[in-house]
Amino acid sequence: MSTQPPKRSVSVWKGDATFEHQPQGGVTYYTDAAPEGFEPHPLRGPAPMESLLGALSGCAGVDFVSIVKKMRLDLRSLRTEITAERSAEHPRVYTAIHLEYTVETDEIEPRKVRRALGLALGKYCSVASMLRSAARITYRLHYGGEVYEGVAGEGRGASHD
Repeated sequence: MSTQPPKRSVSVWKGDATFEHQPQGGVTYYTDAAPEGFEPHPLRGPAPMESLLGALSGCAGVDFVSIVKKMRLDLRSLRTEITAERSAEHPRVYTAIHLEYTVETDEIEPRKVRRALGLALGKYCSVASMLRSAARITYRLHYGGEVYEGVAGEGRGASHD
């Protein structure tokens, strides 16, 4: 099994709970939080665990868009809303994550769109794959006037009703 070259990122503490991150890709971003015991301050970015949800949405979204393009569907819009539950005890990992997708394409092709989403979340999205070790990831797809539901990773990327 071949591996990818190692990735590199540098994080610099900027005070309070703020960190500046400089990943290998070159786009600097911040994470921040307002934990108990810190002075209130304007936040410069999302909390680290919120960033993880954004990473999941972005990762699965990029994979979904790529698959839909390969299926020769014209994507008009894609919206994802995520809700997540965390354990009460430390480490407060996510235990359940639910993604709510709203998708519009020029032609209504439910089988293709459901398959693309199942593959994105179940096979190709690295963030989803890593998170599934701690959390059950479910999704609901609103498409063409219908609603479809599934669990990421079940059936090797196949979508479920």
